Amino acid sequence: MKKSIAFLFSYFDRVIFYTLFFFLSIAYSELTVRAFTIGFDGDFPIFMLMFALAIALLLCGICVLCGKAGRIVSVIFSFILLLIYAVQLVYYAFCDSFMSVVQLAMGGDALARFGTAAMLVVIESLGGLALLLIPTIVLMLLTAKSKKHKKKKGKILPAILAILLFLCMHFGTVKCLRLGGTEIYSPYDIYNDTFVLGMSTRHFGILTTLRLELRSLIFGEDSNELIIIPDIPDDKEDNEDETLPAEYDYNLTEIDFDELILQEEDDGVKALHEYFSM
Repeated sequence: MKKSIAFLFSYFDRVIFYTLFFFLSIAYSELTVRAFTIGFDGDFPIFMLMFALAIALLLCGICVLCGKAGRIVSVIFSFILLLIYAVQLVYYAFCDSFMSVVQLAMGGDALARFGTAAMLVVIESLGGLALLLIPTIVLMLLTAKSKKHKKKKGKILPAILAILLFLCMHFGTVKCLRLGGTEIYSPYDIYNDTFVLGMSTRHFGILTTLRLELRSLIFGEDSNELIIIPDIPDDKEDNEDETLPAEYDYNLTEIDFDELILQEEDDGVKALHEYFSM
């Protein structure tokens, strides 16, 4: 019995290692960014942790499938995760909101115009950035230590198992979203219909929010409305004792953005015209 358990552990050791590392790394990074940005008010982000485990299983399957190159691939994945979280941390400190993929296209122009201010924000965020570096440093130390051991070939069965577990965890989490209700701005509604950047980040975390936004932009899902706002208050109850504020018409200005785009020579300003014309 002990020999069988030892054999199974040795056969699936990399699945266990990569899954644990990526899950702990993603959960740690999500919570670190949250601590420096929106805080921990509200419900516990259980769906964020469930999606984090699903993502960890997917990355694990890829690393195991790569065999000898799995260590290098895992470090590359870790650097990519570090970059995503670091960008969001700095952007939130600069703009008091998370960065969307649409805004990413204008990032270069923003840095050119506000380079000094952006650099000051980066300096102010060094504490959070240092904390985000920890998982990557730990992984590099572990992989460097494992070099003296015999390199292993890729194992198809453990990789397939990790990917199957990823599918079960991902779609199982999607099914569980109904447990939080299906009303407007519930996790289920945000995931399937009304995408709100700030609320999606609060419920699902940065990685899943990035995936949902890319899904909307790439596949152009009509049912999934893209709303880029920092957040919407959870307390939506009407207070009968309060006097309702006066209602005013919107102050609208007719601007011919098509003409501005044709006449503009500066690529950065033209990108802004194209964005506001949507």
